[in-house]
Amino acid sequence: MKDIRKAAGTPETVKTTMVLPKGLWKAAKIRAVEEDADLNGVVIAALAAYVKVKPKRREEGA
Repeated sequence: MKDIRKAAGTPETVKTTMVLPKGLWKAAKIRAVEEDADLNGVVIAALAAYVKVKPKRREEGA
């Protein structure tokens, strides 16, 4: 079994790969640098905001 160490109080993480449009990646990277942030933190914040929004229910037959 793997020994996975993490600091107390930090959430468990996973490593994944995504395929992004080059222009979107570049713009996000530039903005992150301008804001003294890292792209990983930007993606985490964006995903956290995304999952908080409840999807609208589609009407039947729509």
